[in-house]
Amino acid sequence: MSNSKSFFEGVVSNNPVFVFVLGACPTLAVTNTAIGGLSIALCTALVLLLSNFTISLIKGLIPTKVEITTSLLIIATFTAVIQLIFYSQLPLLYDKVGIYCPLIITNVVLLRRAIMFAVEETVMASIFDALGNGIGFIAALTLLSGIRELLGTGRLFEYQVFSENFGTSLIAMAPGALIVLGLIIAFFNSVKRARKVNLDTQGN
Repeated sequence: MSNSKSFFEGVVSNNPVFVFVLGACPTLAVTNTAIGGLSIALCTALVLLLSNFTISLIKGLIPTKVEITTSLLIIATFTAVIQLIFYSQLPLLYDKVGIYCPLIITNVVLLRRAIMFAVEETVMASIFDALGNGIGFIAALTLLSGIRELLGTGRLFEYQVFSENFGTSLIAMAPGALIVLGLIIAFFNSVKRARKVNLDTQGN
């Protein structure tokens, strides 16, 4: 697989949230505001990039029996590093992430890419894969959280866009995450099906 194709698949065609519905914990828990969604997604993307790079770099030294354990240790290490950086340098963003930053360790997006890609591919391919999936994750969570904040409170990135009476509190609450995510996935799948039908029609 070419680096550009791997990057594109992570962002669009195989988006970790909208296609595989991975990383559900931050997707549902921290996306009530656009800043919160962007913050946790940025942390996750940075950990993914650093983890993919490191695992791919040392894969020849990792015994097959401990691939998962080693990958988890590497992910946990970079999660702690990113958490400390955000805490010391970006306190406003860190406040939005809250207790969910340490839970990046359990994010299936990270472990899936580490086990399925980084241990098999070159360092450069792993970097492009991490960039694609990281940007895809950022785009997905920012879109989801932006819609929820706008429809739930009338604000976007904490700026009042509509009147304070605009929106419904349901969208800003926990059930709203499931509702909005389901609608986005349905739209995403309908676009993919329409594109596939169009390609099949052209092929015939």
